[in-house]
Amino acid sequence: MITRVQGGQIVYGGPPRASDLWIEDERILSVGEGPATCDRLIAAEGCYVFPGGIDPHVHLGFVVGEFASTDTFESGSMAAAFGGLTTLIDFAVPEEGENTAEAVRRRIAEGLGHCHVDFGIHAVVNRVHDHLQAEMRECLEMGVPDFKAFTTYEGLRLSWEDLGRLLSLTAEVEGLVLVHAEDDAAIASLVEKLVAEGQLDPSSHYLSRTATVEAQAVRETLSRQEATSCPLHFVHISAGESAHLIREAKRQGRSVSAETCPHYLFRTHDVYQGSEAALYMVSPPVKTAEDQQALWESLESRDLGMIATDHCPFSRSQKSRYDDFRLIPTGLPGVETTLPMMYSAWQTRGWPLQTLTECLSTNAARRFGLFPTKGALLAGSDADLVIYDPSASRTLTVEGLHMNVDWSPFIGETIQGAIRHVLLRGSTLILDGTWKGAEAGGRFIRRAPLSSPTNTNRPSETR
Repeated sequence: MITRVQGGQIVYGGPPRASDLWIEDERILSVGEGPATCDRLIAAEGCYVFPGGIDPHVHLGFVVGEFASTDTFESGSMAAAFGGLTTLIDFAVPEEGENTAEAVRRRIAEGLGHCHVDFGIHAVVNRVHDHLQAEMRECLEMGVPDFKAFTTYEGLRLSWEDLGRLLSLTAEVEGLVLVHAEDDAAIASLVEKLVAEGQLDPSSHYLSRTATVEAQAVRETLSRQEATSCPLHFVHISAGESAHLIREAKRQGRSVSAETCPHYLFRTHDVYQGSEAALYMVSPPVKTAEDQQALWESLESRDLGMIATDHCPFSRSQKSRYDDFRLIPTGLPGVETTLPMMYSAWQTRGWPLQTLTECLSTNAARRFGLFPTKGALLAGSDADLVIYDPSASRTLTVEGLHMNVDWSPFIGETIQGAIRHVLLRGSTLILDGTWKGAEAGGRFIRRAPLSSPTNTNRPSETR
């Protein structure tokens, strides 16, 4: 089937330009000239045409202790489509008795038949042992070329020595390491002090995980990486000092990338005061206005190249179950609100829309082995499109969201523009703002390692 997207402004590879876009079945056929006739016409006059968004950091159906995040693969992926996201990358955390490869295999099976958009998986490594590299090679064979390490959290945390070993092992298999960087020893010391003083409210979460706590872990991780030359990606950077350290590493020509999240860009630590403070519990916590400004500057300089959501929502009742900050589940919703919030901010700042495309799609595709199948508006790329109407305006309300939430950090915000249509591999998920997707047809996308010559070819797919 031939589809013509007519009259839109293409936002890819430079300033927006007026051009038609042609689709044949699941892939982009051409941008500009096309066949004399088409089977389907999609009007995009007055709208921008973006490549489908890629969120490289989500937690759908995430269980921690007695709590489960409120969005499943099904509900979270539908909400993601309403937010202009057509590809998500979740995580496989080994359960008791599972190894890393088994966790990946299980997580893929959990997503298939339940995800409305395409998805990938990051492998979480919570233990370094003699057989780990063999498990890592299994993951690569399954299309999972990256491995996440935590420097905090009991049951997940790797020692600094083990993180160094993981970096070495990953370099040997030509993979990528993702790191949640917060210094566990510093957190433990601060928590002990706060608890001894009787400070148990949510503000103590912020006080125990300061910008220094994050920056110390970023610095130590970079020192371990220097000896291995392993490609490295920092997740959810929240502090200005951390961004500075990453910038210096990149200036040295090292293979380092990083993401930040909308809650760090639009909120400050003031949220940890008042009756709704528990809602904003997230790790790392939201920081100061100075940190926020530094993050914006790092986005402008492209030292922070991605905006991810770390989507892991919990309800008001879950967040309010305990008064002790150590027991409150941490995580925030975001898959549906990121593109509208970021588009509005880009317009306010007068930044070129091409850099928004890079931050929300192309850079993640390149770093995580999806490009140019995803993150591009090129002949042969998947026909993942977002048609965005800049003339619309609305105020965000809970009732208007499709995430399985009863709150959001951005309720009450007025946003510019609205998502009109969303296509996944040529199939319509959203038409004129209305859901048109049928069964959950998202595919697991096998990703290639960064160093692989096939990284720029078309990854194979699994239904």
